[in-house]
Amino acid sequence: MVAELERRDISPVLWVRPSSVVPAKWQCHRQVRIDVLEPPAKTFERLGRPDLLIHLAWGGLPNHKSLHHFEQELPAQYRLLKQLVEDGLPNLVVSGSCLEYGRSPAR
Repeated sequence: MVAELERRDISPVLWVRPSSVVPAKWQCHRQVRIDVLEPPAKTFERLGRPDLLIHLAWGGLPNHKSLHHFEQELPAQYRLLKQLVEDGLPNLVVSGSCLEYGRSPAR
Protein backbone atom coordinates (compact mmCIF):
# COMPACT_ATOMS: atom_id res chain seq x y z
CA MET A 1 0.00 0.00 0.00
CA VAL A 2 2.77 2.43 0.92
CA ALA A 3 4.62 1.75 -2.31
CA GLU A 4 1.49 2.43 -4.37
CA LEU A 5 0.80 5.68 -2.53
CA GLU A 6 4.42 6.74 -3.09
CA ARG A 7 4.09 5.89 -6.78
CA ARG A 8 1.19 8.35 -6.89
CA ASP A 9 3.26 11.03 -5.09
CA ILE A 10 1.23 10.70 -1.90
CA SER A 11 3.15 10.68 1.37
CA PRO A 12 1.06 8.69 3.86
CA VAL A 13 1.04 9.01 7.61
CA LEU A 14 1.91 5.56 8.90
CA TRP A 15 -0.10 4.37 11.89
CA VAL A 16 2.03 1.66 13.44
CA ARG A 17 1.73 -0.42 16.57
CA PRO A 18 4.24 0.45 19.30
CA SER A 19 6.17 -2.79 18.77
CA SER A 20 6.27 -2.56 14.97
CA VAL A 21 9.46 -1.96 13.03
CA VAL A 22 9.03 0.33 10.05
CA PRO A 23 11.21 -0.65 7.08
CA ALA A 24 14.06 1.77 6.38
CA LYS A 25 12.61 2.70 2.98
CA TRP A 26 9.50 4.12 4.73
CA GLN A 27 11.30 6.03 7.47
CA CYS A 28 10.79 9.22 5.43
CA HIS A 29 7.05 9.16 6.23
CA ARG A 30 5.53 10.50 9.41
CA GLN A 31 4.85 7.69 11.87
CA VAL A 32 2.26 7.72 14.64
CA ARG A 33 2.62 4.89 17.15
CA ILE A 34 -0.78 3.92 18.51
CA ASP A 35 -1.82 0.72 20.23
CA VAL A 36 -5.06 -0.42 18.60
CA LEU A 37 -6.15 -2.26 21.74
CA GLU A 38 -5.44 0.72 24.02
CA PRO A 39 -5.60 3.88 21.91
CA PRO A 40 -4.87 7.25 23.47
CA ALA A 41 -7.40 10.04 23.74
CA LYS A 42 -7.74 12.20 20.63
CA THR A 43 -6.43 9.53 18.27
CA PHE A 44 -7.96 11.32 15.27
CA GLU A 45 -6.03 14.48 16.10
CA ARG A 46 -2.80 12.55 16.69
CA LEU A 47 -3.18 11.12 13.19
CA GLY A 48 -3.46 14.64 11.80
CA ARG A 49 -7.23 14.58 11.15
CA PRO A 50 -6.84 12.59 7.92
CA ASP A 51 -9.31 12.67 5.03
CA LEU A 52 -8.90 8.93 4.57
CA LEU A 53 -7.84 6.02 6.74
CA ILE A 54 -6.85 2.76 5.05
CA HIS A 55 -7.09 0.22 7.85
CA LEU A 56 -4.67 -2.72 7.58
CA ALA A 57 -4.16 -3.24 11.29
CA TRP A 58 -5.74 -6.50 12.36
CA GLY A 59 -3.69 -8.10 15.11
CA GLY A 60 -3.08 -11.65 16.20
CA LEU A 61 -2.19 -13.00 12.79
CA PRO A 62 -1.37 -15.55 11.53
CA ASN A 63 -3.01 -17.40 14.44
CA HIS A 64 -6.41 -17.56 12.72
CA LYS A 65 -8.01 -19.94 15.23
CA SER A 66 -7.28 -17.84 18.30
CA LEU A 67 -10.23 -16.56 20.33
CA HIS A 68 -8.25 -13.31 20.59
CA HIS A 69 -9.89 -12.23 17.33
CA PHE A 70 -13.42 -12.39 18.78
CA GLU A 71 -12.73 -11.59 22.40
CA GLN A 72 -10.22 -8.73 22.09
CA GLU A 73 -9.41 -7.66 18.57
CA LEU A 74 -12.91 -7.30 17.09
CA PRO A 75 -14.41 -5.23 19.94
CA ALA A 76 -11.32 -3.02 20.21
CA GLN A 77 -11.13 -2.43 16.47
CA TYR A 78 -14.84 -1.61 16.32
CA ARG A 79 -14.63 0.87 19.22
CA LEU A 80 -11.62 2.59 17.74
CA LEU A 81 -12.96 2.88 14.18
CA LYS A 82 -16.34 4.05 15.47
CA GLN A 83 -14.64 6.72 17.57
CA LEU A 84 -12.55 7.92 14.61
CA VAL A 85 -15.70 8.29 12.48
CA GLU A 86 -17.52 10.09 15.32
CA ASP A 87 -14.52 12.42 15.69
CA GLY A 88 -14.77 13.42 12.04
CA LEU A 89 -13.03 10.82 9.87
CA PRO A 90 -14.86 11.24 6.53
CA ASN A 91 -13.53 8.18 4.64
CA LEU A 92 -12.60 4.73 5.91
CA VAL A 93 -11.38 1.69 3.99
CA VAL A 94 -11.07 -1.52 6.01
CA SER A 95 -9.13 -4.44 4.61
CA GLY A 96 -9.88 -8.02 5.58
CA SER A 97 -7.84 -10.06 8.00
CA CYS A 98 -6.52 -12.25 5.16
CA LEU A 99 -8.50 -15.25 6.43
CA GLU A 100 -11.01 -14.72 3.63
CA TYR A 101 -8.22 -15.56 1.15
CA GLY A 102 -7.59 -18.90 2.81
CA ARG A 103 -4.72 -20.05 4.92
CA SER A 104 -1.50 -21.03 3.25
CA PRO A 105 -0.30 -24.60 3.73
CA ALA A 106 2.03 -25.23 6.66
CA ARG A 107 5.67 -25.04 5.72
